[in-house]
Amino acid sequence: MMTPLLLCASLLQGPVIARIPLPEKTFDISFTHSLSHTPVVMHFASDGTSLYLTGSDTEGDGADLPYPGDLKMQLEYVTHLVGAHDGIVLRVGGTDVLKPADIATGPWRFAPCPQE
Repeated sequence: MMTPLLLCASLLQGPVIARIPLPEKTFDISFTHSLSHTPVVMHFASDGTSLYLTGSDTEGDGADLPYPGDLKMQLEYVTHLVGAHDGIVLRVGGTDVLKPADIATGPWRFAPCPQE
């Protein structure tokens, strides 16, 4: 069985920056909310061709965050605008695997990609 991979690419720069294995087919994106300045964790799953938002945790009011009805929505990709100070981290299995702001700020795209 193929392990889905997560493609991480800067929309401004184009090329794939990282191919991250997803052995449990899940990952989290955590960041500091730009308005409430509170921590947010968004939980995703992948089937190898699509992404699914499976939940989110926040300490703030949740402005601009998904509502329960958005859960399990099939997504082709997830885009996150990475700022220098929003602390975005991509985690797999509870381990930090990518801190996009350490590489480049701007819009990042996260999407499934085929194994090579």
